[in-house]
Amino acid sequence: MFLYEGLWLCFVAYPMWKNGTLEGSEAADWPQIFMLIIVPMIFMPWEYVYKTNILGRN
Repeated sequence: MFLYEGLWLCFVAYPMWKNGTLEGSEAADWPQIFMLIIVPMIFMPWEYVYKTNILGRN
C-alpha cells in the first residue's frame, strides 16, 4: 500500500500538479485520498514489522 500510493503521488500526481494539468482531470480527486497514507504510517507497529519481516522473528 505504501509503495504504490507513494509512487503514484511522486510519478503521476506531482508532475501533473506541477504542469497544471491535475485540475479538471480524472485524477484530480486521488491525491487527497492517497495523502491519507500518512495515517496508517503513524499507527503502524513498526517494531513488530521490523522484527517479523526484516529479522524473521516472532
